[in-house]
Amino acid sequence: MIGESPCDSYDLGNITLTIDQMDYVIPPAFYTQELDVHPGMCEFLFQANFEQEAELKDKYILGLPFIRAFMVLFDYN
Repeated sequence: MIGESPCDSYDLGNITLTIDQMDYVIPPAFYTQELDVHPGMCEFLFQANFEQEAELKDKYILGLPFIRAFMVLFDYN
């Protein structure tokens, strides 16, 4: 599912990311979003990494789905 598709056309499950031996489970509600301009249509919030530079090629940006699923605390003191 890339781009937009009918929200009810997929039976999506949880995505589990394992980082440093800790599992982070992201339910579909956090990695899909219904489009305001097309009700009933959803978009997939993960994006592919198309970087060709060697130092960026195998890197991942967790982005919005990860931040939506887990609390992020910024402590400036």
